[in-house]
Formats: sequence, C-alpha cells, structure tokens
Amino acid sequence: PALTGVQMPRQGLLSLFTGMLEPANDVEHLVLYTPGGIDTFPIPPPGNNYRDENLHIEGSLSLRAEPAVALPEYDSAPFRHLIGILGRNEHERYFALQDALLGDHKPTPSRMFGYADAIGVDPEAIAFFRRAGRPDSRYWLREELDTDEKRAHFDHVHERLDEITAGLLDWVPLFRLRSYSEICMTFWDAGMLDVMIHRDDLAALRFDRTVAVIASS
Repeated sequence: PALTGVQMPRQGLLSLFTGMLEPANDVEHLVLYTPGGIDTFPIPPPGNNYRDENLHIEGSLSLRAEPAVALPEYDSAPFRHLIGILGRNEHERYFALQDALLGDHKPTPSRMFGYADAIGVDPEAIAFFRRAGRPDSRYWLREELDTDEKRAHFDHVHERLDEITAGLLDWVPLFRLRSYSEICMTFWDAGMLDVMIHRDDLAALRFDRTVAVIASS
C-alpha cells in the first residue's frame, strides 16, 4: 500500500537475505530491489548451506501488508522521550492506546518504516557511526582513554554533537523483522532484526548501503 511521505515505488519486489547473525550490530545481509515488470521465479535454497548454523528456516509464512499506526516500544529511546513529555503518570494510558492500535496484531508484527525503537540498542547510532567508519564514543570517559588516537576521536565527536544528533535522524528502519519460531527463523534469543537505511539512499532506491542490527533480550 502507498505510505504518505515514503518514496517507494508502487510496484516491485524487495527481498532481504541474511547471513551470519554475529556481531549483533553488524549482521551480514543483502537487500535487493527488483523493479515492477521484471519476471521473477523462486529458487529453492541450495541444500543445508545456511551461513549461520543457528538459522535453518523450515517452511514459509504468508505475508499481508497494510498501513498501521503504532507507538514506540516500552523502554526504547523514543518511548522515554515521549514519557518525558507526557509525564510518568501516563504509563497506563500509553499502554492502553498502544494495545488499541495493535488490535488483533499480536505479538507485535513485523513492519516497514516507523520508529527506530529497538530496546537495549540504538540502531540509528549504530548505522550512523558505521557509515562514518568511527566508533560511537559519545559515552566514553576521556580520562580512561589510553591512546592519543582514541582521545582525538573522542574530541572530534564531542565537538560535533549537535551535528551528529541531527545526523542520527537521517537513518530510518527499512525493515523491522521479528522472530518466527514456527518456521525456526529466530534472531538470537527470539529478537528483532532492524535493517536501517539512510533517507538519501531510500529516496534514490539504493539498498546496497543498509545496516542490519539485532535487538535481543
């Protein structure tokens, strides 16, 4: 279905392939876009050659796409930001609205786009710093750094915090794929796989520079 503000073509096939699921902040993956009008046909996977020994999908699931409105997951960064505005006494009303929006779609379904609301990890920051080729040193303690190179990197990042904070918002979730134990497709301990894409790449339909991150308990 067409989504307001999302520059995706009305026809075509978007495919996601995963390989090694470690490390969790740099999952091996490939996103392929096939424009509409090009004939495609399924090819079965070659034997048991799964790149990750813990992932061996059995069977298949049918998919249905429909527009939906959702709220950020509990304890994610967007959730904490909203609760900071609404006030701590609004938890119950927040969760009631979240349940009402989910309706019969429980557990939380997989999705395209929406919030980068993974719990325990920051997919936007992981994607930003991976593209920049630098570690995320925002939470380092400078006095504990043991090399001039690390201290120089720390200073470089902290001199540009406003620019970096704005740059994080240029990364959006292309896919949020949950685990499906019924077909043995699980990401670590029944976690979520977030595939992040830069807004400029999305506008240009470039899917070769995505970053994939697993959030798991």
